[in-house]
Amino acid sequence: MRQHRCQCEHIAHFDTTKQTPNGNPAHPYEINYFESYLTRINTNYGTYLVCKDCAKDCMLPVKVD
Repeated sequence: MRQHRCQCEHIAHFDTTKQTPNGNPAHPYEINYFESYLTRINTNYGTYLVCKDCAKDCMLPVKVD
């Protein structure tokens, strides 16, 4: 099975003290995953191939404090 990079650019991938909005732990930016663990998401900025945990977060509304 082929591996692809997670294309999520959430702050959690750059700041290790943070988690994604859905509570997923940060993983290294562009970490490789097998194709079966990735999904395509459509955003206002384009279509991206991301891991399923990141996809859950990408589809959540932004929290404003």
